[in-house]
Amino acid sequence: MLCDVLSKVDKVHCFPELFRAFSDTPPWLDVALSQGLSKKFLCPEYRALHRLQLFDELSKQYSAYSHVGFKLMSLQDKGFLNTQAARASTKIIHLYRDNLLAVYGAAKQAQLTGKAHIKRGEQLEFEKVTFDSKDFSAFLQRNEKRIQQEKATLESLEQNVFSLEYLELTTANRFNAIFDYLGISASSVPESTYVKRNSWDVLNRFANTDDVKRHLSDLGKLHWAQENAPSPSSVVIEEL
Repeated sequence: MLCDVLSKVDKVHCFPELFRAFSDTPPWLDVALSQGLSKKFLCPEYRALHRLQLFDELSKQYSAYSHVGFKLMSLQDKGFLNTQAARASTKIIHLYRDNLLAVYGAAKQAQLTGKAHIKRGEQLEFEKVTFDSKDFSAFLQRNEKRIQQEKATLESLEQNVFSLEYLELTTANRFNAIFDYLGISASSVPESTYVKRNSWDVLNRFANTDDVKRHLSDLGKLHWAQENAPSPSSVVIEEL
């Protein structure tokens, strides 16, 4: 969603996950290949070994743009962020989500429906998830480890990082702060292509809500059952 909104600003382009493993050639790579990118980059192993070169080649294709960036998941980093951050022109936005129950529910819904995001006008595919406490505990353990690794990586960087909690992504005023950080001039915040799949009631994503509440109570995380909705006047990403 962040890349989508940024790419709608004049002379700004944000690529999706450049280093994600994929079975089919993604649209961004098809376009880049048609504009002269070496076919060597079709090979995942080659992309992994030439990450800076890939981004530099893609950036050349957008030389008329003032800002070019991409999405990088922490598990795809493998030391790349430290190298990229050494460049004076690099700006880093760290997008995170405090509510790991919401992250878990969204991931499970994406698995059930085959869709990670819902675009405006698309039919909503809503599936309630059956909560499994053992599965959720394993999910928490993995993500808490990931969060600690992210924190260590970000603290090692010798530059200012703009941190953004997911819920802030839904409000226009926070986007204006992002534009200021990046040095982007925009008269207004573009409307996102995507809509929020779920309501702010996180429990509503699960079929067995009593089990969820008991487990959250044991963890001391009952506040994860509900997220605070932004005021309607400031919404950038709407709820279906």
